[in-house]
Amino acid sequence: MDEQLSKTYSILAETLGELLQKQLKSSTFVPIPPKYLFPFIKKIKDLTNNHHSDKLILDFYRVYLIANSLFKYYQDRSDDIKYPTFRNKLYLPFLIYILLKFFPKPRTFIIKQIKLTYNKYRRKNPALFYKLSQIIDQDVIKTDILYLFLTNQLLKFDPSTIENISGFYNAIFSNILYYYLKSNKDKREIQLISGELVMFQESVSMGPR
Repeated sequence: MDEQLSKTYSILAETLGELLQKQLKSSTFVPIPPKYLFPFIKKIKDLTNNHHSDKLILDFYRVYLIANSLFKYYQDRSDDIKYPTFRNKLYLPFLIYILLKFFPKPRTFIIKQIKLTYNKYRRKNPALFYKLSQIIDQDVIKTDILYLFLTNQLLKFDPSTIENISGFYNAIFSNILYYYLKSNKDKREIQLISGELVMFQESVSMGPR
């Protein structure tokens, strides 16, 4: 494991371990109290302060570390926790919550990328998007794209090693939306990732359309 990731995971386990375990047993997502969450975020920021000079990339890197630490938390307990339970009750709600509360630059960047990608594909495929609009709201599509990104590509790529972050993530979101549309366009009943999730209300609306 990468040294920074190993340290982040240790901070997560020591600071929030018991609360994360309680969350997995809870029926709904309850945000971790600030008296626990603020010290956790501060430790992560202190750990990474000198990692990158660009504020967006630095905060994106912090989210990347936290996401991978959460996934490591699941892997260490995978015999006791089913992945859908971990994803729906802990991983996605926790990540979206910290994006909302602590990391505005990555949050705004992700929202902008999803919006740009969605509008680009809508202009190229008006007939397909018209058909989809009869079945599914555009915000649901955008939310599904967000969930797919957070559970896949966010975990794979270290933002601090990417030279052109806008171009790279534009390609990432284009790829996600392409396969999302490809997998759904011929189905009479579209199976939505977001339909499986139990989320708190604020997470569904991370920003303007």
